[in-house]
Amino acid sequence: MAHQGYIDANVDRLDELLRAVVSGLDSPQTRLALWLIEAFDFAPLPAWPIGRQSPLMGSTSELAGFGQQIDFSAIDTATLIMMLTAEEHLDCQIMHLEIEVQGSVQFAAYDYFESIAFGTAFSLDWLDALKADGVIWGYQLFDNSRPG
Repeated sequence: MAHQGYIDANVDRLDELLRAVVSGLDSPQTRLALWLIEAFDFAPLPAWPIGRQSPLMGSTSELAGFGQQIDFSAIDTATLIMMLTAEEHLDCQIMHLEIEVQGSVQFAAYDYFESIAFGTAFSLDWLDALKADGVIWGYQLFDNSRPG
């Protein structure tokens, strides 16, 4: 993932952050990979097991949990948002989540949303709006001109 920066999320409003991210990245080329504490039936959405290694391009993640992949081309995004933001899933089920758009991971949340990275698909205006609304506490951009 070509990270653009990190997000400091307001954990009390993760549902709104996920809703904004999934809606903002919704396209037929979008794929979601997530790792859960226990197996979960995503019916009526088509999801399939992926194991520990992320299948998304540019991701080298190898994560614990029950891995599932969902392609946005075959789903109703509103149903996905409803399933992801249900309190029982957000609070205790989702351990890690990555979203790829057109071959590049654009959103990655690890360790129960403790560490969240974002890619170039997100504008600074969009991030500033989330911050102004209190959905995130803030964000930090990387200075890619400096090594490591």
